[in-house]
Amino acid sequence: MPRGIFPVQAVPVGSLARDDVASPIIARVLLVAVAVCLPWSSDAPTAMGAILSRIFAVAQVLTILYWATQVRQPFVRAPASFGLFVVFVMAHTLVVYGLLSPSELFVSDYSAALGQEMGQVVSRAVVVAKFFGFVLFCYAVASIAGCDGHLTPIGLGLGVSLVALLALGRSEQLIDVSGRYTGGYANANAFAEVCVAALFFNVYTLFQTRSGRTVKMVALFLVAASAGGLLMSASRSALMAILVGISGVFAVASGRHRVLLVAITLAAIAIVMLIAPQNAFELVYRRSTESLVNLRSLIWGAYLQQWREYVPFGVGLGREMTTLSGPVFMDRIWPPHNTVLQVTVAYGVLGPVLLMAFMLACVRRAWRRARSIGGVSASAVALGLVLSWMTLMFTGDRLGARVFWLMLGMVFAILVTHNDAGQSERQGKGT
Repeated sequence: MPRGIFPVQAVPVGSLARDDVASPIIARVLLVAVAVCLPWSSDAPTAMGAILSRIFAVAQVLTILYWATQVRQPFVRAPASFGLFVVFVMAHTLVVYGLLSPSELFVSDYSAALGQEMGQVVSRAVVVAKFFGFVLFCYAVASIAGCDGHLTPIGLGLGVSLVALLALGRSEQLIDVSGRYTGGYANANAFAEVCVAALFFNVYTLFQTRSGRTVKMVALFLVAASAGGLLMSASRSALMAILVGISGVFAVASGRHRVLLVAITLAAIAIVMLIAPQNAFELVYRRSTESLVNLRSLIWGAYLQQWREYVPFGVGLGREMTTLSGPVFMDRIWPPHNTVLQVTVAYGVLGPVLLMAFMLACVRRAWRRARSIGGVSASAVALGLVLSWMTLMFTGDRLGARVFWLMLGMVFAILVTHNDAGQSERQGKGT
């Protein structure tokens, strides 16, 4: 790995903060609070969804404030390639809204694309602020998470909250017109992303010798619940992402741990068959085989036809839909529904190059670390997470998802350290 992609020297969590004793405790509380609130969307028709979504926003801000005021080297744990992407986006956004089109900052992209006012759609200023808020949150998580990314406490908090949402959601009928469980999100695929993260985090806990038997039983149930949520969402892209990610973990694991992965998968499937609605499997099958209009292909085709307008320099963050010359489907103009395509439209050809540069740097680093360690280490789970989200990037806008930035910060925290070889030795003694 070339120097500069990841820092050469690891920085212990305690040395990053002025209060060495309080730092790990504060970090864990903040990250667990974020994880517990993450599955809940303000779109949910329940008071709990709105409350926990607001608490998430508060916890996110507090995490950023803690990072900004207590961490001595706030950017050292993220790869330089990620910093280059962020600087490029920042400079591009300043040029677009500071020099070329300042009046368009407070206009909605939907309104601009359709040529009419839409009162319930957020302005581009909110889109820009949200993006850079997520970037700061990612840096904060990378700085305060431990060498294993706090995968176990975050996974347990996320999983337990997800189970509560599933139980409540059944009574609230959080199901769209096609029968897909949305978890209160406007899109079932967004709920599926949370299930992907919860599944990987709790798989890690199952392989840790320091996890007690009770914790492992809870983690196994949460893995099954996450898989059940995925099936209920009927998100084909998320199911494909899980398959790719787990395959990556399987490839770097040792023989014994591969057997355990297969056993855990079979146990999770058995639990899912007991707790998931019977029509969940049927729904996934129907969505995978029925002949319907492939909306994504129509959207991608419409954007690709206009490639000359955005490939050289891009149109700017939040202005992607103005590229289209007319409606795509059902008299609507749609976002790109593809992260790589969206970044190309927004920033030009250099955007996806820089995006894929830091994602591939994570894959390469995680692969090397996981292969050298063996077992299902934090690095192996980081590999699975990155592979999953790279798969998801080709089917939707992942840079607008809260869980993506939490995952990315944890991956950075895991891959910057150089001292989890001892953890692999503990794993080899028993699971």
